[in-house]
Amino acid sequence: MLDEEDPLKPVDGTDLVNARDRLPHVEELLPDICTLDCGPLNFGEGHQLYVSTPDMLRIGARRVQELGVKPKLEIFDTGNLWFATKLVEEGLIDAPPLFQLCMGIPYGAPRTRSCSR
Repeated sequence: MLDEEDPLKPVDGTDLVNARDRLPHVEELLPDICTLDCGPLNFGEGHQLYVSTPDMLRIGARRVQELGVKPKLEIFDTGNLWFATKLVEEGLIDAPPLFQLCMGIPYGAPRTRSCSR
């Protein structure tokens, strides 16, 4: 959540952390797979958004790879797919990649073949 007047100021409900602080549960549990959301996304109306920069994603992908955990690459729009493919090309995601298309979330990929509702 961002402050309407000062977007650099977090407000109640904000849970933004750096890339490494998103992974302690993965480091502790070492699951077979874990989620890696592959880019930022506006979540509907208001001031709520998910922040995940290319550098944050590279740090997270590298750490998950070091742990031997397979990332499930969550794709919310075509830009996320483009970047996830780049992570594979850069060797930060082991082949074959596991993509999950998350459709129907406001301002992400539509759940239909067109954007009209």
